[in-house]
Amino acid sequence: MCGIFGAIAKTNVVTIITAGLEKLSYRGYDSAGIAVIDDHQQLKRRRLSGKIENLIECLKADPLSGDLAIGHTRWATHGEPIEKNAHPHFSENEIAIVHNGIIENYLVLKNELLQQGFIFTSDTDSELIAHFLQAQFKLHGDMILSIRRLMGRMKGSYAILAIHKKLPHQLYAFKKGSPLIIGHGTNENFISSDILSLCAYTDQFSYLNDGDIAEIKINKIGIYDTYGNETEPDKVKVDCQPSHSTKNEFPHFMLKEIYEQPEACKATIDDCRIAIKLLSDLKTKNNLSLLKSIKRICIVGCGTSYHAGLVAKSWIEKIVMIPCTVEVASEFRYQPTIVEPQTLFISISQSGETADTMGALRKAKKLGYFLTLAIGNVLQSTIMRESDYHLLTAAGPEISVASTKAFTTQLMVLLSLTLELAKAHRRIDLSAQFHKELANISLSIKQVLSTENDLIKIAQYLSQKNQVMLLGRGQLVAIALEGALKMKEISYIHTQAYPAGELKHGSMALIDKNLPVLVLAPRDAMVDKMKSNISEITARGGNVIVITNKNDLFQESEQIKVIVLPASHFLLTPILFTIALQLIAYHVAFLKGTDIDQPRNLAKSVTVE
Repeated sequence: MCGIFGAIAKTNVVTIITAGLEKLSYRGYDSAGIAVIDDHQQLKRRRLSGKIENLIECLKADPLSGDLAIGHTRWATHGEPIEKNAHPHFSENEIAIVHNGIIENYLVLKNELLQQGFIFTSDTDSELIAHFLQAQFKLHGDMILSIRRLMGRMKGSYAILAIHKKLPHQLYAFKKGSPLIIGHGTNENFISSDILSLCAYTDQFSYLNDGDIAEIKINKIGIYDTYGNETEPDKVKVDCQPSHSTKNEFPHFMLKEIYEQPEACKATIDDCRIAIKLLSDLKTKNNLSLLKSIKRICIVGCGTSYHAGLVAKSWIEKIVMIPCTVEVASEFRYQPTIVEPQTLFISISQSGETADTMGALRKAKKLGYFLTLAIGNVLQSTIMRESDYHLLTAAGPEISVASTKAFTTQLMVLLSLTLELAKAHRRIDLSAQFHKELANISLSIKQVLSTENDLIKIAQYLSQKNQVMLLGRGQLVAIALEGALKMKEISYIHTQAYPAGELKHGSMALIDKNLPVLVLAPRDAMVDKMKSNISEITARGGNVIVITNKNDLFQESEQIKVIVLPASHFLLTPILFTIALQLIAYHVAFLKGTDIDQPRNLAKSVTVE
């Protein structure tokens, strides 16, 4: 959620830090700051609430210079988003730290430090880290030992960078449950919570594991374990593509990413074909097909990823004909769980660092699930590395907080997996027409994008409203939920989604002329029932916007507006309807003038509970 960036070089690194923080800003933040050990070996900082641009202007007016620095973008968890709570935090003007995470026992540790005479100037849980390290360093004069003592006392999740004025040529990093990635350079080294911010400087990276302590110098990096033993960092080469982090001709990243979906979905299908073929060739210890041995599936995710799991459940149970449950990761990890034999556990996370999903995966591994499979967009992320197997989406970097192409590419992976499971279990053989449509998915998505002007008219109407209702049936209930989430995230309009059959069980009381109802009504076996729902709404004065995929299914009237999308196989319908809802939500937010790419109170990667 917060962003962390550190650098050490033979030149002034302040502009490198601010550039890194700008790259991290897509994750969501409410304040920013930087600390350096300057040319006189003094510890200096600048920190402000608000946008990174404010920090950059502050640095122009009151510059800093130094070859060792750390920076931070904060998303408030403890204490208001004001300057005194912004990072970096100091202790006795000798040590500076930046922290992402939550220290669960911070009050206990804070009280101990208060009794030792340390003065706290913020309301955060993070400041105690600086004071604890300073207390230990004064006792031992050894930063690695000081960090080990701190890690032995802290409870919670964290990724922390620290610098000390008495150690002006090294930067320290340590983590538990939150990501940190080292970028290896020549006469310079970097560290960040997000690989995207490092792509401009290197393609050589090391991923810290929980419990690791990194000592980073200009020409040497040492990794220490919890016992103080030093090892060399493992390097991996990653093909970064910094161009993805520019908007090009689009006004917002979200719109750019919506329009990248034809290529992203097609690339995901092509990549998955190879990866899933390898998965399908795997055998159990008894030399049985691994996929055929799966008797049931459990899927976990948060937010958009949870909705992707709900769509997959409808596919799996219809086509593969094995039971599938879908759980919100934050609930799964704390509720009693009965593990049935030969259950595949699937965790879905765009970043691969979602705290609750990571916790759910670790619980699943402890419980002994038959197999764990991760679906994500970052190959070297924690969730991907800790799962038995993984399938990678080909979405590329997604900058907007509101997920678009990550969701549809997750659906493409889940669909590809469903088809391979169906083959392994010798279920239905889908028609040649379906496979043709699947191969041409990019064309179908482009056809949906071509309806943008019609969708803008719907957005103009919805932007005048204070609330919206979405209805779906079958596999489109999950898409209604996803559409409602997008509307809430970026337009701040209260939007609620329901299965259409639930109208008479309570939500019908909300219907009046002021509540617009978006109805997802494709040509399928339930379309007549949806027509009945629409009649119930209009009979009570409600206004309906129908999104369908067949021209003559619905007639427009004073109370009914109709948007027609391209016809498609039922398995591809969720993807196409999703993109229409993304465009509607985007244009509603655009008309309302909200911060589309960085909505208030939200973060891109939720790395704390």
